[in-house]
Amino acid sequence: MEAKGGNASGWVSKTTDLLVCGEPGSSNFLKTQELGIRIVTPEEPTQRIEDGVA
Repeated sequence: MEAKGGNASGWVSKTTDLLVCGEPGSSNFLKTQELGIRIVTPEEPTQRIEDGVA
């Protein structure tokens, strides 16, 4: 993701665009839901990059 210009972070804020999360119920997951930010599985970004959709 970083190779494609993304920025990885360990926390969620209102400037977060997307959360890659494999732990539903975690504090980051809950905050992301609260802020209305898109949540995807760990496999989805890899597949999008492989498909050239990134």
